[in-house]
Amino acid sequence: MTAVEKSGQFEADFTAIVLYLSDKNPVAELRLIEAVEGAIALLGSHPELEPVWRCNTAEKPVGFLLVPGFHDYLIFYLATSAGFFWVACCTVRKICRD
Repeated sequence: MTAVEKSGQFEADFTAIVLYLSDKNPVAELRLIEAVEGAIALLGSHPELEPVWRCNTAEKPVGFLLVPGFHDYLIFYLATSAGFFWVACCTVRKICRD
């Protein structure tokens, strides 16, 4: 399994999303946590699944995953020699606004 490291931004994004869902729908909150953990494990086991965010102009391409079962949520990450570095977790609506 490939190593995975979460950035402070990822942790902050994910915490905000989970707290929002805990107020609105506690069952969905638990499903989201499990889905994100599953996505991390899937990419760690199959790093070749790495799609690239097309709008990226950075030297290192930024990969992304749709969170299974929560297709409004995306996880962005960088592939590194040591594994994957999770950069952010956000909603599709947030990307469209920014």
